[in-house]
Amino acid sequence: NTSRHARAMASAGAKKGGPITSQDVGLVQGLLVVARALKQYAADGLETNARVVRQDKLYLAFLAISCTAFSSLAARELVALSAARDRKNATTAIKECATMLDLHAGDKGKEVAVVAAGAGKKGKKGGSRGGGGGGVVKGKEIGADFWKELSYLIKVAMPSPFCRFSQLLTAQFALLVMRTLLTVRANKVNTFFLTKAISTASWKYWVRWFFNFSGWMGSAVVVNSGLRYTETLIQIELRAALTKHAHKRYMAANNFYRTAVLREGGLDNVDQRIVADIDAFSKEAAFLYGHSFKPILEFTLSLTEAAKELGYSRPLALFGAQFFITSVLRQMSPSLGKMVAKEQALEGGFRHTHARLIAHAEEVALLGGASREIGILDDGLNNLVVTQRWHALQRIRKSVADNVSKFQGLLVGSIFVHVPFMVRASVSEGERISLFRATEELMLRCGSAFTEVLLLGRNLDELAGYTFRLGQLFRTMDAGVKEEKVRTAEAEKEKKSRSAVLLQGGGGDALAGAGASVGDGISFDGVTVGAPEPGGGHRLLVKSVTLEVNRGSHLLITGPNGSGKTSLLRVLAGLWAPLEGTVRVPTSPSGGKVMMWLAPRPYLL
Repeated sequence: NTSRHARAMASAGAKKGGPITSQDVGLVQGLLVVARALKQYAADGLETNARVVRQDKLYLAFLAISCTAFSSLAARELVALSAARDRKNATTAIKECATMLDLHAGDKGKEVAVVAAGAGKKGKKGGSRGGGGGGVVKGKEIGADFWKELSYLIKVAMPSPFCRFSQLLTAQFALLVMRTLLTVRANKVNTFFLTKAISTASWKYWVRWFFNFSGWMGSAVVVNSGLRYTETLIQIELRAALTKHAHKRYMAANNFYRTAVLREGGLDNVDQRIVADIDAFSKEAAFLYGHSFKPILEFTLSLTEAAKELGYSRPLALFGAQFFITSVLRQMSPSLGKMVAKEQALEGGFRHTHARLIAHAEEVALLGGASREIGILDDGLNNLVVTQRWHALQRIRKSVADNVSKFQGLLVGSIFVHVPFMVRASVSEGERISLFRATEELMLRCGSAFTEVLLLGRNLDELAGYTFRLGQLFRTMDAGVKEEKVRTAEAEKEKKSRSAVLLQGGGGDALAGAGASVGDGISFDGVTVGAPEPGGGHRLLVKSVTLEVNRGSHLLITGPNGSGKTSLLRVLAGLWAPLEGTVRVPTSPSGGKVMMWLAPRPYLL
């Protein structure tokens, strides 16, 4: 298969009295040789590669599917985002945010948009100033609870098999299969042609490699761009769906008040979970989806191709040993899920201390509290830094285990691949080296993909931390909505039989104003009121209050700060439930409210 170009160059070298070297062929002369080879063997290269592609029906099918999916997604997004109104609103919002944050001036010290943060805890709840309103979060192991909570979150984003999120997942799956086919099958042919060309000095095979690589490169550019695009869209869609669902639950049944003031569910600083944790979960989930299917598909296809030369016994024995070694090393590694949850809790607490300072800036300035506040800020930072430094040490164990698993797999795999070709003496040198290089490349990719599959647990650990925090968030808010539905149903029944709503002590915090007739007054009968505490329970404010305010009369309640004046009104409004006693409030005959409330602080939109 030696081409006439190679023979001419060999002849030129012989006339000079020695072997051909790179000095014998200059840059221009080398390019001319390549051009002549392409001209002579172009038809053969195109025909050979076209024949290889035509024989692979699966490759052609996914090439068409992936290109169609990518182009249709991009076109639909372009049409949807071309709406002048939406783009104008987004541009206006960007300008407003930039003005508010003073980004144009670069004065980051005057930023006023600080996301409060925090983390919930199981069991007893409590927070330390500057330490992070959460503490240690337990229950983040990958088990039945993790998959149940993850399933809940996915159902929120994917309510039906034909929704937009499902379409994005399907499009990315098609692109993932196409990239795997490119990596495995096209690369096998690519490696064989190049090795054959170099080992036999054949320009014919080199031209075949040239066209194969050119086609592979063009397809890879399209597929990789599509994968990056669809992964971004999946992340955006997942975050949007979860955040909208969180907003709906957060604003239903006064959940925003329950979690912020009454501390129900032990969720400190829920905004951290809605803004930051949902975003982090969406990024991790989108990354994991794209980077978990790839190694699984690559492993399967690479093993199938390599088995044609090695059989299935050697690869399966290799991966069995790899699985055992990786499992042992994994048991020696720390859990990333716990680390993520702890750092998120402390990160949220640290950011909350800054938000708290901004909220009370005037009071701190008037009372000279700067020296105390800097201690609180530094304590929050120190707690976060110490924890991150400790986790960095723990991650060394994880890194060592991962790298040992990776490199020992390459060593053992090389032994399994080398032996069959070392004993195959009847095959010519060129043929043996070409088959070996193609098979070796497949086995290296197969082993690398298998190791990636085994290491997916590392990404699942990090995802588990965010999943637990979001699961706790939605469980708490769903419980509030469920309780509100139960109370509403009970109030409807009671309205039919009575002319007033009785809020029984300890029996809930239903809003006042459902069932009493116009003309009824306000009455408290043995009412005891307590302020909710962060760790659960109540701090007693008012005990056994009995009073009555008839229509047209006035009542003035006096007392020192913290004595429970406003708390009585909160109970009357239904924001708090009395610990003991009964409250009666008036309503219209239709069940509507006839009381008007004036908040102590202005509420501006």
